[in-house]
Amino acid sequence: MSYESATPDLAEGDMQSNEPTPALKPAAVPAGRTPRDDVFTRIKQGKNVRVAPLAEAIGMSRGGLYGAIDAGDVEAVKIGRAVFVPAHVARKLLGLPAHSPETVAA
Repeated sequence: MSYESATPDLAEGDMQSNEPTPALKPAAVPAGRTPRDDVFTRIKQGKNVRVAPLAEAIGMSRGGLYGAIDAGDVEAVKIGRAVFVPAHVARKLLGLPAHSPETVAA
């Protein structure tokens, strides 16, 4: 009884590279802006904020903020696999004044 290989035979030139996979790059941020700027912009627009950039903006670790969310100390919304903190909660965490109509970007 003979068995055939489950993988096709590769010619010598077809071998996969042994070079390491390059590390993933963070999302591009426009020149002169930081992820923290984007957090404040989203909050001013009344939009939900992702956990990682918000944690960075408040000087907390991502895990610490997720822990506070899991403990029920911080309100959050899960959309699919992504976790967002509502803008009004993010404002409180950052010590910003309450939302007012004149702070909304046109």
